[in-house]
Amino acid sequence: MAQEESWECPVTTNGKYVNALLKDIDYWKSLEDLKLKIMLINEALDIPYEKDEELEKLKIKKLQEFYYDIEYELLPDHYKRNKDIIMSWAKGPNLYLEDLDCNLIDKDVVLRFIDYKNSMSTEDVPNQFKKDKDVILALLGNSFGSMGFYDDACIWMDESLKKDKEFVMELIKKKFIHCDTFIKECSSYFKADKDIILAFVQNINRWDFEKAYKKNKSLFDWIDDTIKDDKEFMKKIVGYEIEMRKIVDNEIKMRKKMKEKYPHIFTHTFKYSKF
Repeated sequence: MAQEESWECPVTTNGKYVNALLKDIDYWKSLEDLKLKIMLINEALDIPYEKDEELEKLKIKKLQEFYYDIEYELLPDHYKRNKDIIMSWAKGPNLYLEDLDCNLIDKDVVLRFIDYKNSMSTEDVPNQFKKDKDVILALLGNSFGSMGFYDDACIWMDESLKKDKEFVMELIKKKFIHCDTFIKECSSYFKADKDIILAFVQNINRWDFEKAYKKNKSLFDWIDDTIKDDKEFMKKIVGYEIEMRKIVDNEIKMRKKMKEKYPHIFTHTFKYSKF
């Protein structure tokens, strides 16, 4: 007696899509699930089937559950263009922003991908979003939280944002912009702006200050001379700098003591550190 074989669709793009729909048939949860999948399979194979209006409305919702199992490229074209499908597939491993037709990429889609793809950078985002504050903030928040402090978006963003006082102030206060990046990309627009100067000084990342301190480099050369002539204001700036120097000095001394006390740990655990 011949051994019974399970049926699979031929290995074409459409066949792979149908096979993915057939996957885990034993775990379909309900009769409605079964009907929905049969509808999707019949549709893919161009087989006439009796349409149920209520179930037709649920097809997209059902298909959205397969973002992890079905590659985006296998989907029928009309589903590839569906925004709900795209937003769901952004959560899975099978779709990247660069895979999409440029006409399908809008702000919602970009923000969705940034939210779910921790490794996204400015290289992955179309240049049309250089002026979009929400996209810039999302990129900076994404990289800050998951990949370390990378502020490429501050370099990439449109020039109009680099001189937008309110937006630059937000970047400074959220510590999204690196000290060197601010000086190079934005400071020329705010040389005489006391609000920005003070915020910059108050929010300098400690490691930025330490790097400049070790090189005996000033972080305030960019400030306009008219501001430097304001003794009361400069007194504030110098006060913050003195406090920061104390903090950095104490941390350097502490690390030195730790290194002397636990040389083995520092040799191996902090092999690439400049402690």
